[in-house]
Amino acid sequence: MASARSSTRRGAFLAVAVAVAVGGLALGAGPAGATATSAASARQVNIGAVPASGVAWRPLGLINDWASARTLGTGNPSWATQDGVVYLSGSIRNSKHDHSAEFAVLPPAARPAHRMYIMVSTEGGLVGYLRIEQSGLMSAVGPEAGGFTSLAGLSFPARSTRSHALVLQNGWASGQARWDAGAPSYQVSGGVVYLSGSVHGGTSLAFATLPPDARPANDLYITVYTSGAAPGIVHVDTDGTLEAYFGSATSFTSLAGISFPVASASSHPLTTLNNWTGGCCGAGNPAYLVRHGIVYLTGSLSQPGGSDIVARLPASIRPAHKLFIKVDTVDGTVGTVFIEPGGNLEAYSLDISSAKQFTSLASISYPVNS
Repeated sequence: MASARSSTRRGAFLAVAVAVAVGGLALGAGPAGATATSAASARQVNIGAVPASGVAWRPLGLINDWASARTLGTGNPSWATQDGVVYLSGSIRNSKHDHSAEFAVLPPAARPAHRMYIMVSTEGGLVGYLRIEQSGLMSAVGPEAGGFTSLAGLSFPARSTRSHALVLQNGWASGQARWDAGAPSYQVSGGVVYLSGSVHGGTSLAFATLPPDARPANDLYITVYTSGAAPGIVHVDTDGTLEAYFGSATSFTSLAGISFPVASASSHPLTTLNNWTGGCCGAGNPAYLVRHGIVYLTGSLSQPGGSDIVARLPASIRPAHKLFIKVDTVDGTVGTVFIEPGGNLEAYSLDISSAKQFTSLASISYPVNS
């Protein structure tokens, strides 16, 4: 069901409400907004179970009538850098009916090397996206982005971080020349893989293969931005194969914001509640690991019915605020993982059954003091 190689996974993109609501926001051909605005070895990494205090957060200065949505318990919009990676946290909203999508400008130390598109959670569980320019200008786009946009769990390599080019195959090409969205690349730092850049074209799902030291322990299914703001999937196989499908993947697929631990990283099982189980479709059982105060979740979940509460996180990995993070659910639909400071982890979707059939925890990470 969750395998990119199964007919079910390829054949039915069910997120109709989400895709229709967001898809109309494209500002031009290809990625929305593209025409409107200008590896180290992973050698048996042992990532400890007890985190440090987290990152040093700095306030994100808001513009154009955007304000913090901290009253919802999500914390103020903030940024931080650590080991060459930029982290975001908090949430924002804008009460103006005709508000500008541009909400902040990142300082030079926290700017990306190229334009990025990253899917995020907005009001009512609808999916929106962030567009982040090389200049640091950040925009929140979506039908309900002004009501609420979560910045939780977002991270990407800073401009100064060294990366390695991905060798493309099967007719896939870099999105840099056409959209300034970066050439597809990867880096490995401290047992964590970071993907960046963008791709388009292709005559099959597979667009590249990661080297052995940059491969995960289980199959990963990650919600990503594709052309016209349609949610798509990047599938990372344990043999290193990278695939892009669903949405408008062949027109444009963003790799921004994707990160995951290497196969040799030491993880700890996450005990599930309320009949939730893991291990579906080769995606592994739910687990967590910690590096320098950054929590990484891995694995998959499913449950026939009942409570949305999946697990209670150990005290050492609970965030300081409420986190809303977009994830892949069954057949390319998009769901939300909600994490509370008290430790409850919930999984849900607009179509109630989708998250319960399959929820991926792949690429979820957050500083413990988020």
